[in-house]
Amino acid sequence: MKYLFSFFLCFTPFLTFAQFTVGMQAGLNISTVATNEVSEFNLDLDDTYKSKVGYKVGLLAAYHAGEKLEIQSGLLYSLKGYLDDQTDGVDRLETNNNLHYLVVPVTLQRQIIRPLWLQGGIEAGYLVASNSKSKFNDIKVEDPNDKDLWKKLDLALKAGLTWKVSDKIQLNADYQWGILNINQVVFTDINGDPIEGDNPRSTNRVFSASLSYNLFGS
Repeated sequence: MKYLFSFFLCFTPFLTFAQFTVGMQAGLNISTVATNEVSEFNLDLDDTYKSKVGYKVGLLAAYHAGEKLEIQSGLLYSLKGYLDDQTDGVDRLETNNNLHYLVVPVTLQRQIIRPLWLQGGIEAGYLVASNSKSKFNDIKVEDPNDKDLWKKLDLALKAGLTWKVSDKIQLNADYQWGILNINQVVFTDINGDPIEGDNPRSTNRVFSASLSYNLFGS
C-alpha cells in the first residue's frame, strides 16, 4: 500500500501551486480480464470471459498548466472484475469475479475544441479485496476471499475524452488497458517446479464513464 501512496505523492506536487482544482468523481466501470490460453492445461470446456458492471468513486486534483493543458491525478476506489461462463455441454459454471482496487490515475489533458478535452496517461492500482460468487447449475457458491489468486499491483495505460459542461461539472469517458500480469496462479509439474512459459497471464480491461464535480480551486 505504501508504494501506491508514494506513487500518488510523486505525481501531485502541483497541489502546492495556485492554479489547481480539487473535486469528486463517481462513475461506472465495464470491465473484463484478458487471459492467454495455456496449452498444457486445455480442457474440453467452452470458457468465455464476459464483461461486468462495476463502479468507481473518489477524489481528483488537477493542475492547470495553461488555458488548454491540465495535469490530473487522484485517489479512487474502483470495482473491476469479470464474468466467467464455463460449460462442458452438460454442466454449467457461472462465476461473478469482483476485484476491488484503490487506484491512482495520472493523466495529461489537452483541449481539442471548447469544451472537449483529450486525455491520456497511466493508472496504478492496489488490490484491497477480491471475492467471487458462483452458480454450478442451480447451486450457488460464494468465496468471500480469493486474494491469493491475484497479484496486489496493477498498472494500465489509459486514454479518453473529457467534456467540460461548466467550470464545476465534467463528463469523462476513458479506456484502461492493463499491462501488468495480475494472475498469481503458477502451474507446476509433478515435482512441484513451475512450468516455464505455460502459465496464465491476465490483464485488466476497463471502459469507464464518470461524472466529476469540482469542490474548490482557482
